[in-house]
Amino acid sequence: RAGRGGQPALVYTYCAGRSPHDQYYFREPNKMVAGSVAPPRIDIRNRDLVRSHVHAIWMEVTKPDLGKTLTAVLDLSTTDGKLPLPVRDGVARELKDPAHRAAALRKANVLIDSIREDLATAAWFHENWTKEVLDQIERAFDSSCERWRSLYRAAVRQRELHHKIIGDHARPDTERNHSRRLRAQAESQIRLLTEAEGIYEGDFYSYRYFAAEGFLPGYNFPRLPLSAYVPGRRQRKGKDEFVSRPRFLAISEFGPRALVYHEGARYRVYKVNLDFGSDDIEATHELATATMKRCLKCGYAHVEQGKNMADLCDRCGTALDEQARIEALVPLQNVSLKLAQRITCDEEERQRFGYKIVTSYRFPEIGGKLDRKDADVYSGGMMIMCVSYGDSTDLFRINLGWKHQGANQRQGFNLDLERGYWSRNQADDQDQDDATAQGRIQRVVPYVKDTKNAMVMRVVPPLPGPEMASLQSAMKEAIQKHFQLEPRELSSEPMPSAQNRQEILFYEASEGGAGVLRQIAEDPAVLPMLARRALEICHFDADTLEDKGEKTCGKACYECLLDYGNQTDHKDLDRYSIRELLATLSRSECKPAGGAGSRVERMAALRKRCDSKLEKQWLDLVDTLMLRPPSDAQYLIKACSTQPDFYYREYDAAIYIDGPHHDELDQIREDEDITRRLKEDGTQRILLEGRGDEMGTSAYNLVLGERRAKAVRSYLKQLGLGLDVRTTSYG
Repeated sequence: RAGRGGQPALVYTYCAGRSPHDQYYFREPNKMVAGSVAPPRIDIRNRDLVRSHVHAIWMEVTKPDLGKTLTAVLDLSTTDGKLPLPVRDGVARELKDPAHRAAALRKANVLIDSIREDLATAAWFHENWTKEVLDQIERAFDSSCERWRSLYRAAVRQRELHHKIIGDHARPDTERNHSRRLRAQAESQIRLLTEAEGIYEGDFYSYRYFAAEGFLPGYNFPRLPLSAYVPGRRQRKGKDEFVSRPRFLAISEFGPRALVYHEGARYRVYKVNLDFGSDDIEATHELATATMKRCLKCGYAHVEQGKNMADLCDRCGTALDEQARIEALVPLQNVSLKLAQRITCDEEERQRFGYKIVTSYRFPEIGGKLDRKDADVYSGGMMIMCVSYGDSTDLFRINLGWKHQGANQRQGFNLDLERGYWSRNQADDQDQDDATAQGRIQRVVPYVKDTKNAMVMRVVPPLPGPEMASLQSAMKEAIQKHFQLEPRELSSEPMPSAQNRQEILFYEASEGGAGVLRQIAEDPAVLPMLARRALEICHFDADTLEDKGEKTCGKACYECLLDYGNQTDHKDLDRYSIRELLATLSRSECKPAGGAGSRVERMAALRKRCDSKLEKQWLDLVDTLMLRPPSDAQYLIKACSTQPDFYYREYDAAIYIDGPHHDELDQIREDEDITRRLKEDGTQRILLEGRGDEMGTSAYNLVLGERRAKAVRSYLKQLGLGLDVRTTSYG
């Protein structure tokens, strides 16, 4: 390839033998080095991503001194036995300064204007969104400090608790010696959080910390991670440190009594660095818990809203009985590890003692309205698939307990609220309880939550489990190849479980999202293209279905469906089982509904609200051409005192289907007044004139229709809308 100064350059890399992504480009090197590499994909409509860039503009304008650690940002003073840890006065003044906010708003608006066309279709975006972000920057900054506060309070609380135990000579020597070790660990944790030595490489360097918390852009860091304290090894040189993991990985890797392998040693997660949400140093309150009902048919989440719990699934309508109920939910907090033993060749216990982890999801709501885009897929007039997509969908990963737990055992794990210890795994002979005395025990179910761009795919009628597993693998590979994504950028899971595969959940796992799943639900051409690509991945000719891999591949191989990440499904994967379905999908018709609900349901609801035959004809044309349906019919725009026939909320566009009576002078003046008010309000108005009626000859009506169409074009040009308008007449 071309190097610096016009000189040739040689670039070499390795490719993993069991990575379909790497093997694909190893077999197709021209697609990697031909100069047509796609740039990295970032979802420009991701609200969190855009918000973090607005925060960064405020930082550029204000230039606050964040120091090397958060000791420069937070006041660590203790007041009456409490540790509130507020933002320091100097930083707080910068956050509240109206002059800085105004200057940042001007700069941020320049940024927003450059991507306004992309943001126009985002349900969360509106004209004053940037100002709202800057008005809330003080609260956002304060909230992003909560993980550090939690770690610091937990360490101080642990230090004070064990200091008291050490000073209590009535306690046994074994307990006091145990507390000496724990107090030393607490002091080490405090040093890691507050001292600047070597801080640039650490997770708690101020700017890196705020990027990880999502306040600032941080593409190289996991967003909102969980941290584990790792004590240094005494026998050899080592240092105490915190290690961080993305929360979806931490729910299992940092789970109760989990084994963690770090720098040649094996550690066990033995305690939680409890923070009870109180600034009282000696507080050991009850942990606040939540309740969720998770649909057993589709996995949809219904989170507790006061005392009201849903009885029917909001997504599929299935009854939510007691089996769907998950109680005592607590967000997984930061943890501490202890050295278990050296790594040996006998690692079977890591396989034997696993967790029962389930995933749940819930599509977002904006302004009390479900923000979801559906699309139905038809073949031969029959629906064969339904796709639902949501920006920033809430994803939950819940640790229900050990895999070996019986069905009649309570969900979750026992937690000592005084010391933060997890109770031992009763089935593991090598796992010993750490508590020297029994404290207050509470049964809890740990979970983590994040927001991702997500899509759910459902086949109609449902397929057997092995076929769903094969379809999941094939579609995931097809999406990665078509959009040139790396495996880590896209994840997929069977819903509600691997044993009951009713749907497939895809989500964009990379920070900020890639913005590709939305296209499947919005663009009718994408899904058939993905099905063709999936056929090619499965070694079939996309047109003739000829098996091109007959001599090299049986049911599946690492060049098609097999992947290191889906090893548990390998026994079920079979490319032949999905050949006919993929062929049908490649010739199918995808009908985006433009919102929640099927396209058929949305169009039927819009037709019911039509006031004239002409409006129904326009709507039929939209449906025939597979265009996006309006979001509303007969929608009242109060600010402009007008009610267009149809309205597109995401584009702020009003549609008027006008008949011949709009040619009258008084009506023309009224229409011009409405247009003026809409333009002042920023709404686009699209005016459609009617064709001729039954009066007069066909030739006369043809000329009349042409005159009317040209009058409309002339009128739009006079308004200065700059639209490319073409005219035709239907008589």
